[in-house]
Amino acid sequence: MKLSKLSSLLFLTLSLLSYQTFADTYSNDSAATATVTNTPSATAPLSQATDTMQATSPAVNDAQIIANIHTKIAADKTVSKSNVMTTSQNGVVKLIGNVDTDTEASKIIEIANSTPGVQSTDESQLTVKKSQQPMADTAITAKVKGSFVREKLFGDQDVSPMSISVETKDGVVYLTGTTDTQEKAANAVKIAESISGVKRVESKVEVKKS
Repeated sequence: MKLSKLSSLLFLTLSLLSYQTFADTYSNDSAATATVTNTPSATAPLSQATDTMQATSPAVNDAQIIANIHTKIAADKTVSKSNVMTTSQNGVVKLIGNVDTDTEASKIIEIANSTPGVQSTDESQLTVKKSQQPMADTAITAKVKGSFVREKLFGDQDVSPMSISVETKDGVVYLTGTTDTQEKAANAVKIAESISGVKRVESKVEVKKS
């Protein structure tokens, strides 16, 4: 349990640091537009991936999104050796490649969705060799978790990503766990409902005052 909490705290810290880098870069060159081909040196395990961003909005935005995603993937031992190509256009991130397990796919999708500036992800070209459940359910769960982290750190909807569990079956999202306010519980449902592919959300999140 302690290890799990430490991992979650590390993930949240990396997300916060990546946002600061994104904000600094964007403010320095908010008017840039370009087609960028980028293979970040910080992500050696992803050296075979070519990242192409064709942006109609500022290119630095998409370029920094990709750099931040790769930085967090490289820092996570469970997916650091994954060979996944990522592209971003106007904040819509496409994940392309093949991974070994649902766990790897879920973590990569979660990382992408937790990154500041990401509007949505397309994992239609991300395949799993040893899939144990429909890719759609895996993707929804990961998107919800990643969105919780992004909203907690950078958004305006407060939520409790570390104390709310997420599961998806046939497009139905199940939320369980605890939070300290009714607003956070309601925000969790609202965020989950906003994810593409979600049929409905069933929440058993309990509000417990500290």
